Amino acid sequence: MALKQFQSGEKIHSKGEPLKEYELVLKGSVALSISRGTSVELYPGTIIGPLDEKDGKYIKDYTAKGDVMLYGYSLGESGLVSYIVDQNTKIAPQMASASLKNIHSLKESIAFLSEYALRKKEDIEKRKTEYKELCARLKKRAKVFPELKIIPDPPDISMEAWREDFIDALFENDEVLKEKMFTLGAAVCTGIVMTVASFARKLMDSVLTIDQYIAELEETSHDFLIAYDALDTEQKNLEHAKELDRAMTRGTMPDLSKAAETIVNYSGLEKEKREEFFTLFNEYASLPDRSDSSDDMRKLRRKLTQWFYRIYEGVFFKSLEEKKLPIEIKMFLNTGFFDPKLAGEDNTVLLFNYVVDYDPDPKEEVFTAYEWLLRVYETKNVPSRNEFDMDYPASLRERKMNGEITEQMYERFLKDPAEMVRFEMKNLFELGNRMTFGRPSVFFPFFDSVNVQMPLEKIYMTAERIREELATLRELDYQCFFREDIYQNEKAGIPQMVVHNEYLPYFILMPNCGSRSVLWQEIEGKKRSTHSRMLMPLFNLEDLSDSITQVCGEFRWEMCKTEQGVHWNDLSEPSLTAEYCDYLQYFRKNQSLNPEQREKVKKSLQKAGNNYRRVFASDYLVYIKYESKGALRLNKVAREILFSYCPFGAKARETVGQNPQYQPLINRMQNKTSQKARPVSNIKQKLENKGERVPEEIEKELAYYRM
Repeated sequence: MALKQFQSGEKIHSKGEPLKEYELVLKGSVALSISRGTSVELYPGTIIGPLDEKDGKYIKDYTAKGDVMLYGYSLGESGLVSYIVDQNTKIAPQMASASLKNIHSLKESIAFLSEYALRKKEDIEKRKTEYKELCARLKKRAKVFPELKIIPDPPDISMEAWREDFIDALFENDEVLKEKMFTLGAAVCTGIVMTVASFARKLMDSVLTIDQYIAELEETSHDFLIAYDALDTEQKNLEHAKELDRAMTRGTMPDLSKAAETIVNYSGLEKEKREEFFTLFNEYASLPDRSDSSDDMRKLRRKLTQWFYRIYEGVFFKSLEEKKLPIEIKMFLNTGFFDPKLAGEDNTVLLFNYVVDYDPDPKEEVFTAYEWLLRVYETKNVPSRNEFDMDYPASLRERKMNGEITEQMYERFLKDPAEMVRFEMKNLFELGNRMTFGRPSVFFPFFDSVNVQMPLEKIYMTAERIREELATLRELDYQCFFREDIYQNEKAGIPQMVVHNEYLPYFILMPNCGSRSVLWQEIEGKKRSTHSRMLMPLFNLEDLSDSITQVCGEFRWEMCKTEQGVHWNDLSEPSLTAEYCDYLQYFRKNQSLNPEQREKVKKSLQKAGNNYRRVFASDYLVYIKYESKGALRLNKVAREILFSYCPFGAKARETVGQNPQYQPLINRMQNKTSQKARPVSNIKQKLENKGERVPEEIEKELAYYRM
């Protein structure tokens, strides 16, 4: 015998667990699960155990409802119920009263289950008729479901009338009984408790019977209901699409009040899962402060975030089958829009207009997240590397080594575009969406007005805006996206020559209102002459010029590391990263820095968490934003390294060349450029002297040296 305590929501006993003792509820109440979400509340004074003694196992779950205190009695005691009542004579009337409340609740729950089973059966019969009508309307061939040809009626689990009347009479007169009957002694109370226990065992047999009927009905109707829901959803989508077309033809925005339901149905989420999702979503949407950062709120956001990507995946693959997507689907896939109330009325109008007016980037350099996933599916681009810097084939090899997939699955997945997209969703899309949002603790992927901190029209990113800012940066750091390639032309007498070709980055716009742009990868796979991948929020809360400069600084660093390989921080092979690492590592001993400058470097390292790349990107931003205009902000060492490896273009050199700090740097750079350009000029001169056509590659290379 022992006293036990449980906190609210804590499981006391689980179905199938061996029954070892009877327990008296002293404080709080216990929820006895019945079926289909129903439960009976067991009040203080209830004895837990008699209901489960038949098979020696708990037949249902028992859960604490509020803080609960129980006292256990070993099963070895004969006449245990009578013994427990005798040991607790002061609360014996309460025990008898509790048993009456319990049996009445149990009776009501069984009545509910009987009605539920009948409605379930009638609903399936109704859908059988509707299924044929849907098939005819959609011109689909109806499938045959022989298991549903005859659906049996639910078993009759009603109590004998006298028992039901007896329970009702006792329950209705509980107060009188407590005052005039239960006070007659422990024997009377024991008799009531025992009588009720025998009734309860009979009722629980009825619960198990109807449970089995419902379970068998759900199993036999499972395939049919999936087929029915698919057709029903298709029909609703067609009707909704017609309604949208009519609205847009009139030049008005269609009614998007049911957008959330349309999107979830379109995703193919099972009916039970839809209900589970909307329970959570409605809980979030109804909160007075959706920006709250409490632990409970973070847990709710995390759960809904998992649902978002599950829904997004379903919608994406469904969209591949459709020639014309409903406007809500386009808005969801490209902007994260889900519900007009959550997004806000004004924002919904703007998002609608953005999506309706949107045209893909003709130069194929800037993409929405949905467009990018389509490119991966169409194998126009390989999947990006994951967070562990592993490409798609490498990740499959690792999964095969870990036993997650077989050799046959490995070979199939290598060429399966659907698996490639799932990989891209799990890595670039999910992680990139969170990173670009900029505030991980309150990240929420559904478009929510609480995250719109500036007018959408000011922060909406377009290909034109991004290209314009990138062009400005390329004028200042003209070498940024050029890579060395090998050019051969035997006819022109050029066996092998190094040329520079420009590979502009891909910008992928994540569907969020965020504050951070991210370099995802500097090259595609292992080939250096490929495009980098940069992520940016579709609605960028930061200054666009700063965002692009920052991410290009990160690119500069990572590209150098890739080119240098294991020697990226080895000063014996000078490079941008090697020299910057040496500068940051030994700044305290650097005689070119005064005490004030050393202190500034120290603070920069502290702010960046001693991350050299972050310090460099920050200095690169200052270099492009201020130094290029002649406003000196960097120390001499940082300036020399940056100009040596990221020299300004011709116009900016004219501006900064008036400053004595830059004159020697520019002279040195021009001398090196002249030396490198001379062999190319000689090749051109020889070809012209021979009267031969100068290859375009030679002209481009000379133009590169004139930048």
